[in-house]
Amino acid sequence: MKICLAALLVMFVFSATAQTIQQVVEKHFAALNKHDLDLLAADYGANVQFYSVSWDGLKTGIPEVRLAYSRYWKTSPDLVYKISKVVYGNQSATVEYETSGTMTNLEGGSPAYMQDKKYTLKNCTIIQIKDGKIIYDSTYFDQVSFLRQMDFFNQK
Repeated sequence: MKICLAALLVMFVFSATAQTIQQVVEKHFAALNKHDLDLLAADYGANVQFYSVSWDGLKTGIPEVRLAYSRYWKTSPDLVYKISKVVYGNQSATVEYETSGTMTNLEGGSPAYMQDKKYTLKNCTIIQIKDGKIIYDSTYFDQVSFLRQMDFFNQK
């Protein structure tokens, strides 16, 4: 009887952890699609480590998260995130998703030929979660695909 109760307790703890991680991921992607920096920032731990293949190095802290997403959403105000698959771990999730948007408001230094170009990208983000907060967020996508959609390779 004691063994059964212990097994049930272990199953409950693991299912509660997985459910919490699932809730964090769902809340996170809802905030991304709302373009809500306050909701998004609330998903992260204060010292989050944040990485994307499009940057030079690892960023740390919520101000970096706010800066990155505010830039993405300013450049592509129609940016949408659509999850295709999630693999949950004990304290992590790997999320495959598609982003699509239009390069509406180019940042300084962006070439004019990118103006109003639409894009769709497949992404993969690895998220580590501790105490219901994202403490590590690392995103990968195909930069060559993005450049093709921007007509980069046809420029002279």
